[in-house]
Amino acid sequence: MTDRKPRRAVFADVLLICDPIGIRERDDGTIDLDFASGAALQAWLVAAGLDGPDSHHVYTGEHNGRPYRSTIAHNTWRGREIYATAHEHPTVPDLTPDVCARLTTLAAA
Repeated sequence: MTDRKPRRAVFADVLLICDPIGIRERDDGTIDLDFASGAALQAWLVAAGLDGPDSHHVYTGEHNGRPYRSTIAHNTWRGREIYATAHEHPTVPDLTPDVCARLTTLAAA
């Protein structure tokens, strides 16, 4: 079993290897990390040596007509239980010129 590192040491380790948009400790000592993107979360997993086939899960869905993607990881690192999440709205590709022309025609009707 890995010795549990103090919160400040874990926070320092995290900040030295990645750039989370949020980091906090729960009352039970669990550490929550928030990332701006799934790619940033996955980069942290690699840097922390936690990457693997089951290291994280990606979920997709839609909320109010807007697609989203959530990446979630749960691991033990530095003796601490870590929950890492990233929620992002994938960009929608630009409309093609053909689609724009058809929409313009439809809007003018």
